[in-house]
Amino acid sequence: MIELIALIIMFSPVVAAVYFFIARRKLVRYLANNHPILCEQLNVFNNPEVQGYSGKLSRWVSTKSYTQTNDINLGPLAKSYHKAKMLLLFFAVAAFLTVAFLGNENI
Repeated sequence: MIELIALIIMFSPVVAAVYFFIARRKLVRYLANNHPILCEQLNVFNNPEVQGYSGKLSRWVSTKSYTQTNDINLGPLAKSYHKAKMLLLFFAVAAFLTVAFLGNENI
């Protein structure tokens, strides 16, 4: 039973990563279509998050600067992106701790 739970915890970061990339893609696409100047300021297309990004988009979302745009559709997309990022972080830490726990169990 514990192996099944550990297996689920081990693969949860993969699901969270897919959720994160979908949420990011929706947010970036919406920004590109409706707020192109803001999209350029955040360097969304110049520095993809996979390859050493500047973090401007993440910082912009975490400080809730999107509320200054008064765009009612941007809020839910930004919140979804932030939630996905936090879930990815949580599940990655949980998977790491599970591996550490299972590694020490056999010693």
